[in-house]
Amino acid sequence: MDAILKLHEQIGNEKLGVNRAKIIKEVEAAALASLPTHQVPVFGSKAD
Repeated sequence: MDAILKLHEQIGNEKLGVNRAKIIKEVEAAALASLPTHQVPVFGSKAD
């Protein structure tokens, strides 16, 4: 019973089927197009 409850928690908010594949592709594309974290400006730092 515990395993069923844990599995239910894991998949409770996930999209399934075709929608899941579409969302994964969109997220991967956004990640590849985003600015690398080492290039993001740090607020409050003094750049010379």
